[in-house]
Amino acid sequence: MDIIEQSQNIRQGLSTRESRLLAQLAGAGHQIISVDDIETTLEVPPNTAREIASRLTEKGWLDRLFPGRYLIIPLAAGEEGLYTTHEYLIAAHVAEPMYIGY
Repeated sequence: MDIIEQSQNIRQGLSTRESRLLAQLAGAGHQIISVDDIETTLEVPPNTAREIASRLTEKGWLDRLFPGRYLIIPLAAGEEGLYTTHEYLIAAHVAEPMYIGY
């Protein structure tokens, strides 16, 4: 992999509003968030919340799980955003009520 390809994988900087959003949600213990969480936290309209989620996904700070639901990529993932979350955490947010069995 050459230098150009590597630099495309590095997470991009955050705006003040994006930084505040992630700090508030992650600080409250949220690992998976919705567009509604963004609307409520920042007090913005739905279209703006979707745009913010899209930008954060492009910048490497969110991972889109399915429409309207995102995984916050933790700081521990480093500059390249390499992170693996437990599949049960994601499964718990796919449907409600839910049950995981063996």
